[in-house]
Amino acid sequence: LVEPGSLFVPILGKRDGHHFITQAFEKGAVATFVNRPLSFPSFPDRAVILVQDTLKALEEFAAWHRRQQNCQVVAITGSFGKTTTKELLAHLLRQVSSTAATKGNWNNHIGVPLCLLELKGEPFGVFELGASGSGEIHHLAKLVKPDIGILTGIGPAHLEGFGSLEEIRKTKGELFHHVQVAIWNRDCPESVKIPLPLGKKALTFGFSKKADFRCKILEVSPQGTRFSVEGKFFHLPLWGKGHVRNATAALAAFVTLGFPLKEASFEGFTPPPLRLSWQQGVRKSLFLLDCYNASPFSTRESLEVLSLLPGNRKLFVFADMLELGRESAYWHSWVGEFAQGVVDMAFCLGREVRHFVEKFQESGKPVFHCNSQEDLTSLLENTLQQGDLVLVKGSRSMALEKAVEPLLKQEKI
Repeated sequence: LVEPGSLFVPILGKRDGHHFITQAFEKGAVATFVNRPLSFPSFPDRAVILVQDTLKALEEFAAWHRRQQNCQVVAITGSFGKTTTKELLAHLLRQVSSTAATKGNWNNHIGVPLCLLELKGEPFGVFELGASGSGEIHHLAKLVKPDIGILTGIGPAHLEGFGSLEEIRKTKGELFHHVQVAIWNRDCPESVKIPLPLGKKALTFGFSKKADFRCKILEVSPQGTRFSVEGKFFHLPLWGKGHVRNATAALAAFVTLGFPLKEASFEGFTPPPLRLSWQQGVRKSLFLLDCYNASPFSTRESLEVLSLLPGNRKLFVFADMLELGRESAYWHSWVGEFAQGVVDMAFCLGREVRHFVEKFQESGKPVFHCNSQEDLTSLLENTLQQGDLVLVKGSRSMALEKAVEPLLKQEKI
């Protein structure tokens, strides 16, 4: 969106952003980058700045702006849990001081510079760094200049771009070269393999007895999870071991920034949408919406949450986990094998999910592979019974929430 007084940055993508400069000026933009000589006679008072590469100019501008800020920055990366950890840490810090944070999941080569440019003198910043290929974390970390880095964990996500789990581990580990303090997941075998650069302080979090910030789940209820860290008790309006780890990572960073653990609280925290959020469904069913995105490990953790909760039947609405490359068949089958011991019935959508279907069928339980979202909605509507628990999980581009939306009531749990 173009606001009056803004700088317009035309990006070369599927469409050339230069074609929209006139519209941006009409909406109040006062300047624009361009990668070739262009004139706009109707807007003689607007600044037209010629650069070699508009995206690189955006990044350099953002990096310059970051250097002007006296701001302690925490950068977060990992194969899962980045956005929730970012939101949890921002929630903790905003209780003690103003804090800037990544908008939504603006964690790539365009989103990160845009978020940096919104820094306005806050003493703290929390930024999420995403990657779908080698070297991208190193590039983003140079822009952000973080003081503390959090690695939520390493798993098979974006394998199509990385090629291997080893390359994912190498790329995510690049963050630790840019920080003074590295905070990482002690429960994750792949994270343990990352060598820490000399001179860096390391802190760990997790359920492991070896973790510096060790968490323990005390109680799970429809209202959330009660857990402890270092003798301090917390209530989290989220479910699952993964989210407790995310919260513990946020607490580790909070303490590292100089605040006592006893001042931390997650009361009033609003979870990001479509991340293990409960909603009432028709016929007194209950939907667990976790379809913002999906990787094999996050899907397994969601199924573990489902296994802990009482219900009439446990249904699984599952769509493709994308960008797994040549290992897609293996990981969909891997989820299918785990689901056999948790799920009573499965409803599937997509092409890659056929490997899940083949494995889940071995359990002898009903599984339906639907051709469209409409077919899935209709089949699920005719199947739901009172007291059913329904887990909804799939990659973002599958937009699985649209398939179940007609079956949801407005009130959230």
